[in-house]
This record gives sequence, structure tokens and C-alpha cells, in this order.
Amino acid sequence: MDMNEFIQTVHFTSGAWVILLPCALMLLDVLTGFANAWVKHDIRSDKMRSGLAKKFGEIAAICIGELFAVSMALPTQIVTAISLYICLMELVSNVENLALLGVPMPSRWKDKLDQVQQYYFPDEDDDSPLDIEHSASEDSDEDENHAE
Repeated sequence: MDMNEFIQTVHFTSGAWVILLPCALMLLDVLTGFANAWVKHDIRSDKMRSGLAKKFGEIAAICIGELFAVSMALPTQIVTAISLYICLMELVSNVENLALLGVPMPSRWKDKLDQVQQYYFPDEDDDSPLDIEHSASEDSDEDENHAE
């Protein structure tokens, strides 16, 4: 099934879920991101503000899509596609945060989500938190540097 078929067949059970699901995933992302910062003793208000601004932008994108869909009688698949894309971004971010928190997950999930991240978000940095061994070695290097 290609992306167009997927978007045409997938739909939300209610129009409210178009905004509620991404918002719920955003909230979980903020909470798991904050938990990571708390565990690492790296809570920074500038990073939180930047992250919240991006979340606001994502919500605005859904609202803009909905406004155009309603005002111009466009197909609901447009808003569904925007919402699904944001849900995918948030899902990947949540799984990354959970991996950094040490939550065990199947390696197949990590591999697949890493592939999704590389395919859909190629501009992101190459240091994927889904690579637990890489992240863990970086953390131990940082701990050694702070100890000196």
C-alpha cells in the first residue's frame, strides 16, 4: 500500500481526534522529554520554550489545514495527512525519549523506527537516541568529563 492509498483508507473515528491524538502525543513527548532532562540534571528553560514553540506550530498546522478544508470544501484526507504526519513525528520522539529513559523495547521496533526517522526526517542529526549503545557510551563519556 502506497502513501496515497494509506491516507485515503485511514480516518479518525471522530473529527475531534484529528487534533486530540496529536495533542496527547505532544503532551507525552513533553513529559518524557522533561523526565529525561530531570534524570540527566539538564533542565533548561530555553530548550523547553523552543520545544513548546514547535508544538504550538504543529497545532497551528493542523488548525490551518482544517480551516482550508472546511472553508474550501477540500477532502478531509488533507487534514488527516497533516495530523498523521505530526503523530508520526511525535511517536518517534516519544519512543526515543523512552529509550533514553531505559525503557526496554524490542530491537525490531528500534530498527524500524530508526528507518522511519531516517526516511521522513533526514535532516535530523545522525545520533539517534534509538541507538542505545551509542547513547549510553556518550553518557558515560560525559559523566567522566564532568567528574574531572
